[in-house]
Formats: sequence, structure tokens, C-alpha cells
Amino acid sequence: MQVSMVAVALQEHKLKIFVSYSRANTAFADELVAGLRYDDRFDVTIDRQSIIEGEDWKLRLGALIADADTIVFVLSPASAKSKICGWEVDEAKRLSKRILPVLAEPVGKVPVPAALAALNYVRFDPQDNGEQRSFMAGLKSLARALYTDVPWLRQHTNYQTLAHSWVEAGRSLNRLLSGPDIVAAKNWAANRPKDSPEVTELHLEFFKASEVAEAAETSRERQQLADIEAAHKAREAALVSAEKAMDEQRRSNQRLFWRTLTLGAVVAGVTVVAMASIFYLNRARADLAAQKLAADTATINATVAKAEAEKAIQRAKRTFGITNRNAAGQRAMQRVCSNAVDVATRLATTKDVSSLKTLTLTFDEYFYGDMLLVEEYQRWATEGADTSSIEQSMVGFSNALKGSSQTSEALPRKSLCVKAKAIQAACNTFLKMNAPEPCQ
Repeated sequence: MQVSMVAVALQEHKLKIFVSYSRANTAFADELVAGLRYDDRFDVTIDRQSIIEGEDWKLRLGALIADADTIVFVLSPASAKSKICGWEVDEAKRLSKRILPVLAEPVGKVPVPAALAALNYVRFDPQDNGEQRSFMAGLKSLARALYTDVPWLRQHTNYQTLAHSWVEAGRSLNRLLSGPDIVAAKNWAANRPKDSPEVTELHLEFFKASEVAEAAETSRERQQLADIEAAHKAREAALVSAEKAMDEQRRSNQRLFWRTLTLGAVVAGVTVVAMASIFYLNRARADLAAQKLAADTATINATVAKAEAEKAIQRAKRTFGITNRNAAGQRAMQRVCSNAVDVATRLATTKDVSSLKTLTLTFDEYFYGDMLLVEEYQRWATEGADTSSIEQSMVGFSNALKGSSQTSEALPRKSLCVKAKAIQAACNTFLKMNAPEPCQ
């Protein structure tokens, strides 16, 4: 297995070469391929050996050219006139592939494909005096040329493959680059070596789309964090407002009580001074009036309270009736609580800064999501209590988490362990579960 993995790794780091040639130069092409394959830096493909019988040759050749880092073109009079070889050159040019012409025979006055005319040839043809050139010398020259700017060329092929995959998938967002890969791609395009293939329009479109998508995702995450923060503040404000409203109601009831007593006292005092003879009658009337006022107030308060209670009861019956009757509902709440305890524990014990953001988002999702249902169920199950022990523990942990973030407390944030244990204790007590103790 280890040998196989090493072999795969070496294969992936080889320069991919496609050899284009005319059938008239088969012997030369075979010798050239054998020489290149002797060098373990190269992965050589030749169409005669790679295309199976009956296969669409143009489709297959196009795929081989697209997969290659460099095209080695065996130039001769026969290949210069070949329509298939001409098509291979045009396809390589269209895909912005590096082309290295290898001159196997003098071409004389035969027109050379335009894409090759301006390039320097690696010469294997006879010298001007008719003597044969050294094949090994030519092979070494070709190897040097092939291994120039190899890392950049590999990325040219890699990015082109990724871009085609993106297009074929309907420009799907999940096929784009992200994060540091976008920066690396832009640097690659900006540092194109001299005489290397052009960076194609498809390359640039792919990089730009990746950059735009990354910016949109970053903006979405920021907005999500802002929304969570706003919701957190709104929840805190609602709790404060509810407490103030309850205090104001209590004070209002007290003021009404003392005003009623004062009214009775004033009426009684006036009666004693002005008409002592009917003191007891007026006092009785004042008492009756006070009693009636108190009774009316109590009736109104009782009616409102009864209506609100009835609404709460009906709402709770609809929301929690099914859960209360089914063990599956109980297990679901236990699972939600266990998950909340787990993420709180990991926030208290993580030493990895990179995971802190994800864990915080996960906790907030429980805080504003599934745990709200558990908290409401506890409130309903405890006969309409103003709050629940589970809610208090979640709010306490959230406030502590926010405080530790603002003070940039070093990781791990062991101060959060106490708050995590409070969530675990509240869940275990109410749901009769056995969540493991945090921070062990």
C-alpha cells in the first residue's frame, strides 16, 4: 500500500506531455517517447497508444491535449501537411497550452502551422553538412526546455481543469476557489514567466467568479453575526422590559390600594367634623365604596389574567401537547440539551482559535433555535413560570461567552466551565437525563 501511494504521489508531480506526430514519423516518435519516458520527471502520452478502437478521435484527442501541460509537436513535411496534426495545434493554441516543436526532418518550402512558425525548434534533423545530429543531445535539449517553468505550467493545467469543471457544472458555486486558494491563483496569473502560455479568458473568469463568491460569503457571514448579535440584544431587552413591566404592575396595585385607603380616611374625617350624627352611616358607605372599587379592580385584573392564562394554556397545549405524550419528544429534547452542553464544553476547553468562530455560531444556533423550544416546554410544564432554569443557564453562558470574547480571554476559556455545568445541571434535573459533566 505504501509503495502504491508513493507511486501515485510521484505520478501526480510529473510533467504531463502529449506528443503530436504524423504516422509517417512513427519510428521517430516511438524513439522520442521512449527517451522521454526514461526520465521519471515526465508522464508521456501518445495518441496511437491512448485511443481505443471505435472511439471518437477528436473528442479523445481534445481530452488528452486538455490534460497535458505541454504539447511536443514532431515537425516534418508530413505533419506540417496533416489536417489532424493541424487540428491538434489549433486545439492546443485554443487551450493556451505550451507547444514545443521538435524538428525531425527539414520541412523545406512546406508551410508550417502559424502557431509554430515563431517558435524555436529543438532540432533532430541533419546538420547543414548532411551529418546526423546526436539524438541524445537533442533529447537533453528537449528535456531542458520541457522542465523550464514546470510549477507554473502544472498550475496552468490544473486551473484550466477546475475552470472547465465549473463551467460543465453550470457555474456552480461549490466548484469555485475559496480563501487562500484565490490569492494563490491571482498571484500565479500575475507572475506568468516569459514565453509561457497565456492566461486564458476562462482562467480569469473563473478567478473573478471565485473572488465575487468569496466576498458574498464573507458578507453573508458578517450579516449572520450581526443578526445574531441584534437578536441577542433584543432578547436581553425583552427580558429587561418584562421585568420592568412586572415591577410596574406591582407598584400600580400598591398605589391603587393606598389610594383606596386614603379615600376612605378622608371621607370618614369630613363626616366626623360636619355631621357626627351620621358618622357611622357615611363610614359604612365609604367602606362599601372602597370595597366595591377594590372588587371591581380585582375583577378586571382577574378577567385579564384569566384571558391571558387561557391563551397561554391553549398555545402551550398546541405546542407541547404531542411532546408531553410521547417518549420520542422527550428523547428529542434530551438530545438537544446534550448537544448544547457539548458545544458549551468545547467552547470552554478548545485551544484552537480557528474552531472558535464555528463553535460560537453553533452555540448561537442552539441559543436562538432548538433550546428555545426546550425552555418554553419547561416553562409550560412548571405551570407558567416566568422563566426556566434551562433558559437562565443558557443566557448566563451566552453572556459569559460574550464577555470573554470582548476581553480577549486566552484559550482555553476555563471560566466558561462553570456556566457550561449550569446548563448540564438544569437539563439533567428537568429532563431526567445524564449528560456528562463538562470540563472533565
